[in-house]
Amino acid sequence: MTTYERTKYALLCTAALLGGVAVESACAQGVTATWQQTATGTYSWHDAANWDAERLPTNSADIVHLDIETDGAQTIRLAQATDIGTVFGHADQTISSPMRSGPYRAFKSINVANPNEFAGQWTSGDSGALWNVTPTADFTPMFASFDAKMRPAMYASSGCVRFGTITGGGMLFVHGGGNAQVDDVALVTRGRTRLRVPDGTTLSLGMASTFPSNAVTGAYVRFDAARADTLTLENGADGRTHVTEWRDAEGGDVKAIVTTRAAAPYLSTVKSIRGTPLVDFGAYRSVSHEDTWMNFDAFEAAAGPCGGLRFDETSEAREIFLVFEETIPSNVYPFALGGWDSYHLHRGPNGTLFHYGHAALPVRTGSVTLDGAPFTPLGQANFSRLHLVSLSTATGIKVGTLAIDRNQRFGGVRIAEAIIYTRALSEAERRQNISYLLFKWRPESFPEHDLDLLLVPGNGTVRVPTNESVTVDSLYLPRYRTLTKTGDGDLRVHDLIEDDISFTVRGGRLRVSASQDVVTDTAPAESPLFHLDASDAASLVETNVIDGTGRRYVARWNDARGVANYADHDAGDRTFPYIVEGAANGRDVLDFGEGWIKEWGPTKTIADWGDVSCGDTARLICSKTFNANAGFIVLRTKKLNGYSETDHAYLNPPMFGSSGYDFTRWGSGDLVTSYNSAAVQTALWEFDGKPFEHDQRVSCGEFLFRVAGYSEPHRR
Repeated sequence: MTTYERTKYALLCTAALLGGVAVESACAQGVTATWQQTATGTYSWHDAANWDAERLPTNSADIVHLDIETDGAQTIRLAQATDIGTVFGHADQTISSPMRSGPYRAFKSINVANPNEFAGQWTSGDSGALWNVTPTADFTPMFASFDAKMRPAMYASSGCVRFGTITGGGMLFVHGGGNAQVDDVALVTRGRTRLRVPDGTTLSLGMASTFPSNAVTGAYVRFDAARADTLTLENGADGRTHVTEWRDAEGGDVKAIVTTRAAAPYLSTVKSIRGTPLVDFGAYRSVSHEDTWMNFDAFEAAAGPCGGLRFDETSEAREIFLVFEETIPSNVYPFALGGWDSYHLHRGPNGTLFHYGHAALPVRTGSVTLDGAPFTPLGQANFSRLHLVSLSTATGIKVGTLAIDRNQRFGGVRIAEAIIYTRALSEAERRQNISYLLFKWRPESFPEHDLDLLLVPGNGTVRVPTNESVTVDSLYLPRYRTLTKTGDGDLRVHDLIEDDISFTVRGGRLRVSASQDVVTDTAPAESPLFHLDASDAASLVETNVIDGTGRRYVARWNDARGVANYADHDAGDRTFPYIVEGAANGRDVLDFGEGWIKEWGPTKTIADWGDVSCGDTARLICSKTFNANAGFIVLRTKKLNGYSETDHAYLNPPMFGSSGYDFTRWGSGDLVTSYNSAAVQTALWEFDGKPFEHDQRVSCGEFLFRVAGYSEPHRR
């Protein structure tokens, strides 16, 4: 059957989706389907009389047509258990697996017979989604783009499954006896790409990424400091070259001009890494909070001009890409983009991207990346150097100024480029813009490696084709296992996580440049959000408790850096943690007592849970919550009075604490559970410096202190 015949058959089987109306269609296989629009651009299959709720109205022989003649982004969400055959669709579309449901959130796999005709992206709606494919000697399943941020698994019993590219910054697990091939491994999420392949698998890594030469066209406006032809310049009395007008780089009618109470910005003496001047908006000034209108002129005379430009405001901005840096302390918050009579993009203090209360709801709940990696809209970062922020919102927001907030805040930023769209972009278009802007303004942000981490829990084979070169930053094989290099291309490994492994080279070249970590005990990495150190006696505030034990109890644990953060005793608790001297490498630690758990009742249901105290139990409550994307802790867990792990829901303490279920652990000993937040479920965990997978267990009764750490593609 030709492509034309297949498309014609699909069109006969499926009616077009118009105006969000549920449409029924009957195919030759006797399947009747109901499609219903559930949100703008999102369609789902829904239950009907001819199938049960566990299945889509398709089988492996069906041709699924996803409205291929409609432009624009669409998301098609699958049912809990799905069999789909050949899928036709365009690059703007996404096929998403379901969220898990039910009391145990059990996930049921998705069987994909032939993904080769679908040009869009495949993604998982929840962590651990299992995709089944059936390669044969004559058929290689090809996924053009696969989003791995929710840690999906691909199962192929034999043959080879192929990926055009893998996005999302998470980890993709490849299971079964089949092999895997990735064409493009230099991903836009740079440094977050992780693959795990089973023992004996051959992993073929293909060509390096090519960077797009331009941004996606059709923007509402595009301001580009590298385009000198879009800038109207004047020599100022201060010796600077001022920008009095900044025009659309695509030649549109929108332009930014000098307006009331804001001075003209100027070309900065600070240039990008490629030597391009940035547009500098001068000193920062807020006339609404930090001071009064009356002192504005005096401030400007002392600190310099406070720049700002205004352009024709749109209330329909859906996609924003902004390359900028701040020139002021982080305790204030300049607006690189703002509105004249609105504050939809309201910034927050101390490097917070968007304010938790003042920013518009579509902004606070939008999809954000920072330098190409997923980022929470309410997260904190250091913007003292150039960064790329992208924002995608479900509905339109107001934007109409550069470095101005409602004629109240001015200046404080340098802008390299800003692109605003009034339509939703496809995932492929977003990746194009992010790659283009990063390579243009921050080429140093691209690491030399293509894969951040390759996990092979046994013997494995990596094939690199002729004339290609692939770099892996960190390689993990268990001790005494062998990685075989095949193909005529080059494979370079920067760091080996484990010693005593071997290599066999059967083609091309293998280069290993393992680095030697320098161990220092002077300080952690720069600028942690919170740092508690039990060996720092000055940070522990002791309290006098007369109980005959002689213990030194602690009521408050201060940040070791002397800043205002601390963990405090809760007034409702009757017990305190206490100091155990020299317990970890000769250093003091805090002991939080014997534990408190929830125990199943006779019916083994949540309804009959009861409290079980295993002895005195203490806790400390942090003075504030943090939007953190990494954490490290040195701890030893306890076996609780011999209780069986299977009988207790909360037997194992979480590695970190939160008010929700972010780090909740289950009694089986699993490190991460389905109740955890998506950010924690997709995190990269390490124990004692080695990768630790979610299906591994952390045993109770450990007599040694362990170093646990996690890093997330999303902040938490």
